[in-house]
Amino acid sequence: MRIIIPTPIMPPQIGGPATYVSHLARYLSQKHEVSILTFTQRPEPIRGVRITVIPLYQHPLGMILRQVTLAIQLVRLSKTADVIYAQGPIVVGLTSVIIGKILKKPVVIKFVGDIAWEEAERRGVTDQDLQGFLENRHHPFAIRLLQWLQTQSLKRSKYIIVPSHYLKQVLLDGYAISLQKVSLVHNAVTIPKNLERKAKGELTIVSSGRLVAHKRFDMVIAAFFKLKRLGLVKDHLKLMIIGDGPQKQILERQIKRLKLEDTVQITGALNRASYLRALSSASLFVLASSYEGLPHAIIEAMLLGIPVVATDIPGNREVITDRRTGLLAQADTASLARAMHEALTDRTLAGNLTRYAKKQARGRYNWKTHRERLIHLLRQELTAA
Repeated sequence: MRIIIPTPIMPPQIGGPATYVSHLARYLSQKHEVSILTFTQRPEPIRGVRITVIPLYQHPLGMILRQVTLAIQLVRLSKTADVIYAQGPIVVGLTSVIIGKILKKPVVIKFVGDIAWEEAERRGVTDQDLQGFLENRHHPFAIRLLQWLQTQSLKRSKYIIVPSHYLKQVLLDGYAISLQKVSLVHNAVTIPKNLERKAKGELTIVSSGRLVAHKRFDMVIAAFFKLKRLGLVKDHLKLMIIGDGPQKQILERQIKRLKLEDTVQITGALNRASYLRALSSASLFVLASSYEGLPHAIIEAMLLGIPVVATDIPGNREVITDRRTGLLAQADTASLARAMHEALTDRTLAGNLTRYAKKQARGRYNWKTHRERLIHLLRQELTAA
């Protein structure tokens, strides 16, 4: 099978979507012909995979020029391709759907998050969670346009792949996508075989992600402060936040106000190898998000044998069974601090959590299962087309 994968990002850019595309192409290219179209300007090469870079065009009309170039390259490659697997509904998905319709090529879209909601949050025009955002019809014109474009792209694709039940429900309820069009394929998550947990003598809590409002790193810092202030953990305790983003200065001011400069570190963004090395030194991983589609960071911590505390939200509940593979906390500082304290001080509990979590993560989020399920769906759509 000949597969085109249009993607906004890939390594050396960081993040779950970039890592996913790189690993996916490596696995698929073992038995299939794979071509990637990407906006990443100096992508890491992948043996056996043709990578075409779409220029960013530093020009007032750069966005339009990028999409025109993407369309031209899609037309060129689609002449001999069987299917287009677009990584997202707008940045690469909309153009992919248009070209697919013209050339009668099936287009499958991967949906990992609501672009319109994320953009509204980034612009500061909403403080609602995703559910509230979808129920509210009174958004600024630019956000409503994004919603409309996203809907058109999704509805005109042949099929949509989601990594979690929660995101499937978002499409069914929030965007009125038909049930037959959406399929769940859990993402695959891997770590290097030679990488193991290397917790130091001091206790280090790690939290990671883009520094944006819905990740709620302010709550993690506040819960950490509570542990320190009340002396709930006797050992020397540190917090490492890995990531970068628009809330960095706000978080730095919070750290300074609480006089935590010596014990809380914001590392900035790290490449994947550096990130996994830092994660492997953790005594505990904490994720306090108000929204997660499928939290890769939690799965990576599980694979490394690190106990996990996370907020009790739909995306996290799909990965964590409370008190069996991790601890789920209510979305407030006191609840989060209590869960962190328990995971750090109850070694029997922590050992049980990590043992079951690692077993579950290995069984559910592996590349063999993901590749087989994905190829089955792509072939199914190819036959239907």
